[in-house]
Amino acid sequence: MNSFVIIGGGKSQIPFIKAAKKLAYNTVVFDQNPDAQGAVLADIFHTVSTHDYESIAAICAQLNSKTKLQGIITYSAFGKPLITVARLCCKYGLPSFSEAAAELALDKRQMKKKFAESKLPIPESIITGNLAAAEEFIDGQALPFIVKPGADTRGSSGVSLLQDIIGLPEVFRQAADLSSNDSVIIEKYYEAREFSVDGIVQAGWPTILAVSEKFNLGFQENFIMSGFATGRVPKQDHLLKEYIYPLRETALQAVKSLGIDNSFFSVDLLLTKTGPLLLEAGIMLDAKIDRLLHFADIDVYEMFCRIAAGKLFTPPAQTFSKGFALSFMFARQEGILNIFSDDTSLKSISADQRYLIEWETKDGAKVKLPESIADNIGWIITEGEDVNQAYANAVIISQKPFFKIS
Repeated sequence: MNSFVIIGGGKSQIPFIKAAKKLAYNTVVFDQNPDAQGAVLADIFHTVSTHDYESIAAICAQLNSKTKLQGIITYSAFGKPLITVARLCCKYGLPSFSEAAAELALDKRQMKKKFAESKLPIPESIITGNLAAAEEFIDGQALPFIVKPGADTRGSSGVSLLQDIIGLPEVFRQAADLSSNDSVIIEKYYEAREFSVDGIVQAGWPTILAVSEKFNLGFQENFIMSGFATGRVPKQDHLLKEYIYPLRETALQAVKSLGIDNSFFSVDLLLTKTGPLLLEAGIMLDAKIDRLLHFADIDVYEMFCRIAAGKLFTPPAQTFSKGFALSFMFARQEGILNIFSDDTSLKSISADQRYLIEWETKDGAKVKLPESIADNIGWIITEGEDVNQAYANAVIISQKPFFKIS
């Protein structure tokens, strides 16, 4: 039986392990946690850190000498596992994103340089590790500005809204500390809506899976994502109807400029009254978009495994007949999480509208106030007649007492 390697055995990797097994592959999983959920599901499990390239490479070499390596994937947002996948797939001639594409997606300085070279619309910004250069860039310009880490970060960690130049040294240091190369992005703040365009590429052919509007907790909580909605656009949303095509095309040009192939992709954009502005792009789907798409009956897990194994997949329909939304749940105080019901089965809002509760954090775990999207304790996924109704449903349901903090 051919081996399918999955680097990471945590909760987010579980659907990929199941998909690979469904495709009749021998699953080989790496994770430093011997109690990772993937340890039980995997055919072969190695207690090896996802950041330990040498050990993973040595085991893959042994596997390849005994059986054919059919595919190597990860669903980690960390740089080292992504680079490991790219290098190993290159070595064994397997479909994957390239190491160069992974490095561009991780380094926002080089990413924005590529966007500028491709003449893509990007916000006015500077990326620097020098506080004096940041002060010079801002000097004389109208505030506010967004300050965020420049490389290899996840979610909204280290993101701040600078409303007074006096606060620049502190937020600059906070962002630099979370950046893998100490660089910081200083970006003009725009009154705009934010969108994520998520999809998948196989052999140079991209497929957009969703265009989702993103919502956040506001500048007082560092713009931590609070949810997103995708699907049918309301008739009254004239701005989105006018610019949905430019959003899609700008995202595809961003993917092309970074050379992303044989991979998922996620592109963040602002939608202003005059059109889209490109923020950044990655080689994984945006936070939990996979769960929303799965709820909408798009099997992104098998799709990704088929691409990694060099097999064709059938692209889903390009339009949704209804709206779908996800709203994250966060702790509002530090303490111990008490979940009233751990039932993750589908429930009904009404006769024709479903919702699903999923927990990221275990009952009885210690929780804290959110510092980034990674601090969510779970989420609600819903559907509705259109995206507005779906997200309204998600927000309402997420406020119900499913848990308490003691």
